Amino acid sequence: MRTHHDHLRPRFVLSLSLSLSLSLCLTACEDDDDDKDDDNDTPSAWLVGDNGAMHRIEAQGDLASYPLQSQADLTDIACLGSATAWVSGEAGTILRTRDAGETWTIVDAATTADLTSIATVEATPEGAESVWVVGERGFAALTTDGGARWTTLDAGAVDFTGVATGHHGAIALATSDDGTIWRLAPDGAQRLLEAPLPLHAIAMTPDGGTAVAVGDAGAIWRSSDGARTWVPLATEVEDDLYAVAVASSGDYVVAVGDAGRVVVVDEGAITRQRLPNATGALRGLHLRSDGEGQAVGDSGMIWRTFDDGATWTRLRADTHADLTGVDDFHLGAHL
Repeated sequence: MRTHHDHLRPRFVLSLSLSLSLSLCLTACEDDDDDKDDDNDTPSAWLVGDNGAMHRIEAQGDLASYPLQSQADLTDIACLGSATAWVSGEAGTILRTRDAGETWTIVDAATTADLTSIATVEATPEGAESVWVVGERGFAALTTDGGARWTTLDAGAVDFTGVATGHHGAIALATSDDGTIWRLAPDGAQRLLEAPLPLHAIAMTPDGGTAVAVGDAGAIWRSSDGARTWVPLATEVEDDLYAVAVASSGDYVVAVGDAGRVVVVDEGAITRQRLPNATGALRGLHLRSDGEGQAVGDSGMIWRTFDDGATWTRLRADTHADLTGVDDFHLGAHL
């Protein structure tokens, strides 16, 4: 069995709609709480979703909303450290914060493609970051300078659904709706696997040694050799899976999907559960090294775990938006 010292790394997906005249100053609205001055030692999970939905869950479970003066669907969020986060969305939307969500900057990657997933990782000991973003029509791009310049890859007509990175950001792995898994690098995109059904999300360990992709009809594909070969796991689940997390050791996996389905793979042993009264699909997943995490989904579903996904409690939140991405600001190790 794994311990809480094994860090879990999730990846997740979604999409958005922008007819914005982005004259936004995209400044997060002020909280009614008096926790503005809270230090960043207390992690807070951030959720994104349809129609510009952006919410923050504090440690005690309270939900604060941050209207962005935009109805664009937001598809994914990736946090780095205690203050930086990146958000992807429809019609080329990329947002970045450097102050833990107080303000958001629009980042231009010179695309109008719907962006479905984003991943970031510290690339140097000095704290420089690598950011990978993927979307429809084969769009995949990497920035290593905060979004000032992007290296764009072209994978043709494929629509990417998820992305994960390790190796200090030098490469990424991506899934697509035609069931293919891709290796992304600055010098190009390479197809690694053609699965028989659509894939929706992917996660990888920080060293890149283990990767896990999930998709339709309970599909879980796993690689333990740096993404060179892939093996399907017999989950005995028919529900589509939309988000996945994998421990840094590679031996513990959590996936979530349709109708509140949760699948846990612990050193090869597979357990399955369906969260009670789940309304729709779970589409985003985040787990921390201490066992706490969140799963989010359709119609404002937010579930919380404190034991690496073994048990879950539903949070009652004042939102009906379809939520698709979740991550948190943190000071400890996190990828």
